[in-house]
Parts: sequence; structure tokens; C-alpha cells
Amino acid sequence: MDTAYLILALLVLLLLVDAWAINSVLRSDTPPVASSAGRC
Repeated sequence: MDTAYLILALLVLLLLVDAWAINSVLRSDTPPVASSAGRC
């Protein structure tokens, strides 16, 4: 059960980081190269 909670926490953390990255990209017209290179 501990591993399930750990995976769930990691997924939520990824979602939060994704939302923060999308918000930062929407705020500025020029997206950071480092974050855009990480995703296809």
C-alpha cells in the first residue's frame, strides 16, 4: 500500500510541475528552452 501512495504522490507532483510550467509559458511569450526540450 505504501508504494501505491508513493506513486500517487509522484503523479500529483508531476501534475503540479506540469501546470506550473504551462502557466509560466502562458505568462511569457518566449518559452524556456530547457523545459521545452524535455518534452516532445
